This record gives sequence, structure tokens and C-alpha cells, in this order.
Amino acid sequence: MLLTTHFPHEVSSASVRLAEMVNRLSIYSDIEKIKVIVYNPLLECEDNNLNIETSDKVEVVRYYLKFIPKSFHYFQVMNPFTFLIWIFISIKETIVYKPDLLISSTPPFLPVIASCFVSKIFKKPFCIDVRDDWTKIANYLISDRSIYVKLVVRLINGIMFNLLLISYNSAQLISTVNEPIAKIVSHQTNSKIPTITVHNGINTSEIEKIYNVFNKEKVLLKNTIPYESDNKYIVYAGLLGGYYCPEIIFNAMKNMIDLGHNIYYIIIGEDLYCKKLKEITIKIGIENNVCFVGRKNHSEVIELLLASDIAFYALVSNYPQANHAISTKILEYIGCKLPILAIVDKNTFISKLISKNEIGITLSWDKTEHLEKSLAVLLESEMYLNNLINYYPNFIKVYNREINNDLLYRNMKNLMRDRLSDES
Repeated sequence: MLLTTHFPHEVSSASVRLAEMVNRLSIYSDIEKIKVIVYNPLLECEDNNLNIETSDKVEVVRYYLKFIPKSFHYFQVMNPFTFLIWIFISIKETIVYKPDLLISSTPPFLPVIASCFVSKIFKKPFCIDVRDDWTKIANYLISDRSIYVKLVVRLINGIMFNLLLISYNSAQLISTVNEPIAKIVSHQTNSKIPTITVHNGINTSEIEKIYNVFNKEKVLLKNTIPYESDNKYIVYAGLLGGYYCPEIIFNAMKNMIDLGHNIYYIIIGEDLYCKKLKEITIKIGIENNVCFVGRKNHSEVIELLLASDIAFYALVSNYPQANHAISTKILEYIGCKLPILAIVDKNTFISKLISKNEIGITLSWDKTEHLEKSLAVLLESEMYLNNLINYYPNFIKVYNREINNDLLYRNMKNLMRDRLSDES
């Protein structure tokens, strides 16, 4: 049984990771059924308090507690009220479903801590999937707040972090999204808990399936994006605000459009920052060249990536995870063979990956005056696309979701086999 805040139809890298994990595990004959318990109180409610979706081996149960206002759940990554609801859901579903194995994913912390609590009560083996070191991110997000906000958040963050450490040390298996986080977790557990790396990546089967029936003109027109054979398309997918800055390219685009270039910028995603971005495009006069297509399901995102010529990425300076984390959107850009224009700090993981393999151009935040020139080079040169084609075989050895989830399955199978052996 998987307990998670994120799962499709929510559009996020976390939901894609967990859906891919579930789908891959479900192909194995010795896994009879997977039940996915989803509770994200900040998403829009359905008509019912409970929504259940079933397939041959996977049952997804979504909780929507409409009688509780969303305001009770703000900053749910460490919200005590949300935690109590997770405890209730976890106990209820464990009693009803009687799972052989519990899995949960963090961040947020709460499903993992609740799963640990339930595993101790019902003596169930327990696995954790760690996607980010959110304790550092939480402190980063409040860096410009008042001292009182900082004190409260740091206090709650500290309590939740210690509960998370207890959960780590109670687990039978921990998977992490990359090696640096695996190293951090191993240190926090004194290397006593088996810890493996299950990389984010791409689903090659999904991309190939879409590519085989792909028609660029149809995809663009379906999304009301102007199509001409000589148009060039830039794409961005993901959060529109927070620590991402997709609007930084607007002025460089404006200058190139004024010079006669037919450039269109496809922005995939929608959040509170979307309205502000649209206002900026109108103010500088590029509203007809920036196409806000809203949230899309994963297959539709892949279609739009395949229809584009280059991809854009901009991460705020001094982001705490940047030295080791790689965004899922970067992996999918590479998987769809899109040269990348990235604005990131020097010596970050993404900067090194792009520069080392010459699959795009990276600029630090003090070099953004070179954006227009870099954009022109990427749109006109075939060198970066050729480099992507050459790099792809090595890339897919590490960032193939199916291979990585097979590793998770083997470790889970060994865990269950050892447990049955101990019980006998």
C-alpha cells in the first residue's frame, strides 16, 4: 500500500515519479494488488469525499474532506492538523486493506511519519521513498520572512525533522532520487537501513509510443499554437513561480521578434503566478508569441516537448538543492532531445551536466545580458542536437525509469523474502 500526497491526475514531477513506480511494480506477477492512498487537501475537491479508481491490479483511493477549509492545511509539509488526518487515514486503510508492505514518499513529511506510526502498530514492513531534503528548502523559503515566522517555522521544522529521522530508522528499505541524498540518508541512519538510488528519469516506452504517431502540426494546432514550417518553438514545463523564473527570457525574445524572427514560447503549467506572467507579456508586447497552454497530462506534455525546438530552464540563485538535484523537466527535455538554455548558478549539477555534454548553453545570473545571443545560437545551430543524439545512450543507462523501478522491485522482493524467512 502506497500512501502519498502526490499522484496523477495532479501534474507534478512527484506524481509522475510515483505513478511510474506503481505502474512498473504492477507488471510483476507476484504482486497481486497495489492500493494507492492519496490525500492532498490543497487540491480542488471532487463531488464526493472519497474517489476510487481501479484497474486490474491498482486501486487508487483519493480522500477529499470538503468540510475542512483549505486554510487549515497551508504549509502542509509540516502542518500538525494535516498530520492528524494522515494518521486517521493510514490506520483506517491498513485495517481495511491489510497490506503486506507499506510504502510512502517524502516530501511532504506527514505521510511518511504516519506510515511509520501505523507500521509499528500493525507490525508491517515499511519502505520510504525520499525525493528531496525538504528541511533545507523550508528554511530557504522563509529566509525573507519576519523573525517570528522564522522561529515558528524552524521550531515545527525541527520537530518534524526529528520525527522523520525516527521514520527513516524504523524503515526496512529507503530509496532516494539521487546519490547525494542517499549519502545524507545513510549518514542519518548510521548506514543501518538499506538505502538504494532510484533515479528520476524518462519512460522510454511512453516517449516512443507518442513519437510513433506524432504529428507536429496537429499537436500545435490542437493547443491553439500558430504553426508555420519556419517557426521556432521554445518550451518551458513546470512551476511558473517560486524558485523557477520562466519569464526571464521574455526580453530576449522580444528583441529577436523585433528583428523578424518567428519565435513562439510554449509555457506548460498553471499556478498563481500565471496571471502575472500574462500581464508582463502584454506590457512588453509579446502576448501573441507566448502560448500559455495550462496544465497538461503527462502524455500531452511529451507531445509539446516533441513539437518544440529548444527548452528553457531558469532556477533562482543559491537554491539549496541545486548542487546535487536535477529537475525531472531537465531529464524529459533531454529524453525528447531538446537543446537546453539554462540560467543556473555555476557548478550546480544541471550546469555541469549541460556543459560537460555540450547539450545546451548555461548562463549564470550575472551573465543574463547574453541571453539573446545564446538563444539565437541554440535556435540556429544543429551542433547541440547532434550532441544530444550522441549523449542519449549514456543518458538512458542512468535515467531510465523502468530500469530504476526494477531495482526497487528487486530490493522489495528481497525484503519480503527475508521477512518471511525470519517469521518461519
